[in-house]
Amino acid sequence: MTSLDEYRALVNTKISATLRPPDWLIPSAKDFFADFVQPAVALLTLGKRTRAAFLAAGWQLFATPKEASSPTHLQLPITAGAALELYQASALIHDDIIDAADSRRGLPAAHLAFAALHQSHDLDGSEKKFGTNSAILLGDYLLSLAAHTFESAEAANLAALQRARELYHSMTAEVAFGQYLDNQAEFMPFTTDFTAQIEHSFQVLYHKSARYSVDCPLKIGAALAGASTAQIAQLSRIGKPLGEAFQLRDDYLGVFGSAAHTGKPAGGDLCEGKRTVLIGMTRKLLSKSDREFLDAHLGFPLSDSEISKIQQLIANSGALQAHEALIYEREAQAAQAVAELHTTSPILHELLTLLTNRKA
Repeated sequence: MTSLDEYRALVNTKISATLRPPDWLIPSAKDFFADFVQPAVALLTLGKRTRAAFLAAGWQLFATPKEASSPTHLQLPITAGAALELYQASALIHDDIIDAADSRRGLPAAHLAFAALHQSHDLDGSEKKFGTNSAILLGDYLLSLAAHTFESAEAANLAALQRARELYHSMTAEVAFGQYLDNQAEFMPFTTDFTAQIEHSFQVLYHKSARYSVDCPLKIGAALAGASTAQIAQLSRIGKPLGEAFQLRDDYLGVFGSAAHTGKPAGGDLCEGKRTVLIGMTRKLLSKSDREFLDAHLGFPLSDSEISKIQQLIANSGALQAHEALIYEREAQAAQAVAELHTTSPILHELLTLLTNRKA
């Protein structure tokens, strides 16, 4: 049976193939195309393929075993997995533009990579405008390429493909709305209605990241394998809590994670002014003076000492401990739901272990 590492390698190969020059490209534009996709090629060389892996896990739960002579016993959805990773890359590129982020996975963000290309090619005009415009277009290209790739997804039958296609397109629409919620949150004034602000942070977490990181890929994989509508719906008992735990951990890493592990600057979420559940819980527990310090510094460039002080405020307030409890609670719910399944997926069990010990 194909291991998680082997599956990731197969998905990587498929991604590389999709980023080659397309049939519609005229030969004289080949160099321009290479420049255009280079930031995507670099970005997609890295990554843990988490969404593809959850898609494969959903597939394993309901796929019909092949003949014993089959090399892997189960055909895994490589093309569908590649489509999800292409879609994620499009979302990351657009996200970095919105956040004015400098790096992603330890590389310059796509808009900065294009700004550097502007300089190296001695182009006229604003390098920043060229970089932003080009990155938007690359994100759009990857969004289209992902949808086109998904049309060739492995499926048990045409009905299964249609069910999965509906889930896929619903997911991409939901992420756009979640991104809007996140964007709006950064412009909302701070208040002392802590419950409302934490609830809004959970809305962002759910629609922007939790669903498309775990719940939707799991369900799309199950749909492709031929699972019924009722079986797919039952996977929310796993996908919803695990997706929330995944994003809550991401929010922790956005404040406390090291650049060596996350590929992003330490304290990046603080500088970007992210209104996460962790920040909401911290504001609720801080004294008035400490809360005013935090509010005055969120969303601005911060020195190492300022980042360190905010980290200490979060830890000392008790918010960090309470936030960890939210993660553990959701991981336990997902593990219990997996244990109660009448079918199994080796990849899903491996993912549960990896996410529990996640540092990036």
